[in-house]
Amino acid sequence: MNTKSTSVIFVVLAAFGCAGVYLLFCRGTDKEEGRSAVPSFQSPTGTVVRALPPSALGAHVATERKPPTVPSLKAVLTITDAANDSLNARLAALATLGKVLPDSEVEALLDFLDRRDGEDVLPPEKLNALKNDVVNLLRAQSKFPPVLSTRLAAMWGDAGHDNVWRDYCIQHAGAAWGRVSDPAVRVEIRTLLWAAASEPAEPGSGTALISLRNLVSSGAEDQMKVAERAGASASPSVSAPDGVRVTALQIAAELEYAETASLARPILMDRSQPIHLRMSAAAALGRVGDVSDLASLDTLANSSEPRLRASASAAAARIRQKIK
Repeated sequence: MNTKSTSVIFVVLAAFGCAGVYLLFCRGTDKEEGRSAVPSFQSPTGTVVRALPPSALGAHVATERKPPTVPSLKAVLTITDAANDSLNARLAALATLGKVLPDSEVEALLDFLDRRDGEDVLPPEKLNALKNDVVNLLRAQSKFPPVLSTRLAAMWGDAGHDNVWRDYCIQHAGAAWGRVSDPAVRVEIRTLLWAAASEPAEPGSGTALISLRNLVSSGAEDQMKVAERAGASASPSVSAPDGVRVTALQIAAELEYAETASLARPILMDRSQPIHLRMSAAAALGRVGDVSDLASLDTLANSSEPRLRASASAAAARIRQKIK
């Protein structure tokens, strides 16, 4: 979940021509403060594990936020300095921190994450980049901060935050799963992922589906439940961004949702649909379609649109391989 790399799914990759929504991670040593080098996984802070409050699970603008914790370490002061307009200087300070930060410094960094656009001199894209790397550092702490999931949930649910940052919150929550052993914290993460996945129009919904799919792969989530949620998000009756529908179609197909082919067929042949969504439909049919889909796919394999042509050809070849 580094800003340098992102994780999307299989054909979604082809559809958008970019590499997925997943993660790379951090770096760093702090000889001055005696910290060890920072790996690439991240964490949050806090000592109390509590259930997600209802306010964290729906978009709203948080009006009451506690005053930020004042850090003691010079590097953390630099990172959190809202008047410092040098992203490089702040990232350089971050790189000096290790994975055994005092609780007070972790808390100061967590409070920094709750900073909104306009509350820092950095423009949104740079502020999001810095916050993303801060979460990477927190997730990398030797002592995983169990309250991170609660803080991520609250920020995702706060419509006062930038939508890109809200999506990052979901990415980091899903990526934190492997670091968490406390059942209560895992409940928080799962609750957040399901809340986001169940709101297709909200930032992070497609990302949440990816995380839930990953939990299925690890045996931590029910396959059919996630498949049905993906199918619902892919449905034309749901108001969802095209990117969410692209992701949802692929996950529905991968998890063998029974209605995937029925969802994909009309999208494939509808010229009014975006090319990347039609490509996703072709890929889904390649996975779950049958011989009846070959005529449509063969027709599109001769399309003047090269991206659609490639997707349809690959899907047709996959079906023919299955029926040999």
